[in-house]
Amino acid sequence: MSSFKLEGDDAPEPQNTPAAGANPPTGGSPPNAPKPPAPDEFSFFLEDEPSGKAAPPRPAANPSAPPAAVPRQQPGRPGAAQGGAGAQRPAGPPSNTDATKALPDLMRPAQRRPGGAPADPSQPGNFNVAAAQAVTPVVNEPDAAAIAQSAMPSDDLSSGIQEFGAKVKQILDAGEDIYTWVARVAILAVGFSLAVLLAGLFLGNAANIAANPKGADLARFLIMATKGLTLGTLALGISMLLLTYDDNRMGAIVAGVGVLFHFAAPLGLRALLGPGNPLFGPLAVQFFSVGRLILLIGGLKALVDVGIWLWNLPNQIKAKQSGAGAVGFGNTIESKQQRIARQANMFSPCWKLPFCREPIRVLCPAFLAKKTCWKFGRGCYCDTEMVGRIVRNEPLEHIKAADTMQSKQPPPCARCYIFLEHQTHKFRMISPLVLPATILIVFGLWPIYNRLFLGFTAGYTKLFASLSFSTSNFTPDAIKATAAGQAEAAAGALSPQDIAQVSSYMLGALLGFFLLIYLSKFVEWAIFKAKW
Repeated sequence: MSSFKLEGDDAPEPQNTPAAGANPPTGGSPPNAPKPPAPDEFSFFLEDEPSGKAAPPRPAANPSAPPAAVPRQQPGRPGAAQGGAGAQRPAGPPSNTDATKALPDLMRPAQRRPGGAPADPSQPGNFNVAAAQAVTPVVNEPDAAAIAQSAMPSDDLSSGIQEFGAKVKQILDAGEDIYTWVARVAILAVGFSLAVLLAGLFLGNAANIAANPKGADLARFLIMATKGLTLGTLALGISMLLLTYDDNRMGAIVAGVGVLFHFAAPLGLRALLGPGNPLFGPLAVQFFSVGRLILLIGGLKALVDVGIWLWNLPNQIKAKQSGAGAVGFGNTIESKQQRIARQANMFSPCWKLPFCREPIRVLCPAFLAKKTCWKFGRGCYCDTEMVGRIVRNEPLEHIKAADTMQSKQPPPCARCYIFLEHQTHKFRMISPLVLPATILIVFGLWPIYNRLFLGFTAGYTKLFASLSFSTSNFTPDAIKATAAGQAEAAAGALSPQDIAQVSSYMLGALLGFFLLIYLSKFVEWAIFKAKW
């Protein structure tokens, strides 16, 4: 029998000590000593029933063998080798203490073979060794390796997406030197072009270019400087996005630069050049076109970041649940079950997901009823009493009976890894639909939004004009602008209608982005919190 003991069995093992004056054995075994049974790989699950009877005498040590080869038991210290309290256990199967921590107390008496009689797993009431071998600690704290393993996809579709992402990262990393060189050149070009543009605007008297005899050369000079500034900024933005592709803030930063170029830069030029300046049109076109392109690139990067966030969100939830004592972490995946789980999707039942264990599955009530464990109400990862009945080979009627204490409690599906795996498949199938759903909602509500925005703008303008401090109410008629002056001031400027339309586009895009985020959060809540 195995000499290892279960937790709680602290009674010392009786030893047969020779009588006083008797000669100790000189070698070999006593003539009538029973031969110890050959240890098997499951012997650490099986124990002798503790009683007051003396254990069978142990064979004496062989004098010809090295002392360390045959560890002897100290009296009153079962399982401790001779050599002190810090001596190591002999090589062999692991201790049954860790293997049975997760099993309920009602299972432990059935793990012992009274009288040393071998158990027949095929008979009800005997110990099911295969099922016990499949049972690992059901509730445990995973280590970093277990969490990393849980983050790896088990199905072919997710594995393909993961491999594609890994290849894209390899390609981006391979061109890091090129992106760095482009970024350095772009920084020099942007700095030089900005200095030339500001010098021409302030020192070249660009505001009064019509009176400048070299006005044509100055205009050509400023247009080239503006092209260098805008194209250099575009190259710098793209290279920075490639260098920092894992930074989810860079897309918003580049998009912000595009907004500044498209909207703020023309207004600044309008203020510097003055009304009716022929330079405003050629310079503003450069900022308009390149700013729109930069805004588009930054927005696409922001959408990619949202997609990556949605992809990694299930892994973050699993890691968060593991810190709260998730159910099922740390269980190894069987090779056969891993092959089955390669075709898993959001409609797959629990027995086709990677962490189902075949010795338990064949007697699992949920599997026999062909219902998933989260709909059945209990399963092998949450009802340890049911698993204990399977390990003890109790009759199928007892296993199916929902009379255990755990079966009467709400199942911990929110912390169960096998359920989180199912919800991960569901989330990764539904979350990509958030973007087209957002576009359809914005497209359908845009006419209503546009009417509301224009009505709000008209009402705001009317209200502002009626206020007593409005300039039109106290400006003397002698200094009010004439129609010709107003036409000259309006040359090259944006009309109020254009400003209102651009503002509506900006606010609509911002509201659409918020709608995308909140739809994603709603899908997360519905799948992982509400367990839809």
